[in-house]
Amino acid sequence: MRSAIEKLCRVAGVQTAMATTEDGVPIACVHRADFDGDSDGIDASQEVGGEDALAALTMGWVNELRLATGLLSWDVPERVVLRCARGAIVLRRMRGAVLMVVLRRGANPEDVRLAMDAAAGRIERSLKPKTSSGTRLSGADIDQPPGALPGCSTSSPDARAAETSCSTHRREDPTEH
Repeated sequence: MRSAIEKLCRVAGVQTAMATTEDGVPIACVHRADFDGDSDGIDASQEVGGEDALAALTMGWVNELRLATGLLSWDVPERVVLRCARGAIVLRRMRGAVLMVVLRRGANPEDVRLAMDAAAGRIERSLKPKTSSGTRLSGADIDQPPGALPGCSTSSPDARAAETSCSTHRREDPTEH
């Protein structure tokens, strides 16, 4: 996750990139000054250390925005931009988390859209659980509860066919030999 956020932080104009939970708890945070020493005249002590406050304040604002616009739209906004006097904050929702980017003054929020989508995709792929064979589970497999019988899943047509064969499978009685 941190490597995806570091790549996002290397985009021109990005000051800070972080992943937070939907209730405002920081998961991972990277500042541009952490790895390239380029602060563009901004004191690094002002830039680093306020992750908790930034995440909580921003997610509080987003939750209020959801309440205000919830009845006007079908879905929760996937991307939110807050333009400020010293730059902009761009948020992109992921499954179970939010990707947040703080831009410097003069940076265009549209310039980070593609990079944020790519970082969100990398993070979501890395968080998908693996099966015992090492392959990633699909979204349908993750959303469905496990089948009633061990080794049987009800999430796909193939699995339903396997479940039928599992339910019709007879146990051999050891006393029949």
